[in-house]
Amino acid sequence: MSPGMAKKLLHEFAQLKEEQRRQQDEGGLTDRERHVLEQVARGSTNKEIAATLFISENTVNYHMKNIVSKLHVRNRAEVVGWALEHGYTSRRPPGPRSS
Repeated sequence: MSPGMAKKLLHEFAQLKEEQRRQQDEGGLTDRERHVLEQVARGSTNKEIAATLFISENTVNYHMKNIVSKLHVRNRAEVVGWALEHGYTSRRPPGPRSS
């Protein structure tokens, strides 16, 4: 193998390892699950999340079930706590809700 090819191969392995580390740090969440997590951490309801992400409330529920499972937490409050600890949102409380 040429030195150039070996360098390229090592670079690819390094990128793959970094991606795997990032996913472990993020609980193995998919991009969509991370988007839902960010909204939950901001205090959004499932209905608000669905509207923001252009998905159904059932899909939000499905993602929440996966998030709870992947993060090894028991409920929405623990999901929010995990998100705050891992920098998914500012610690400011959400503004007033419109009904």
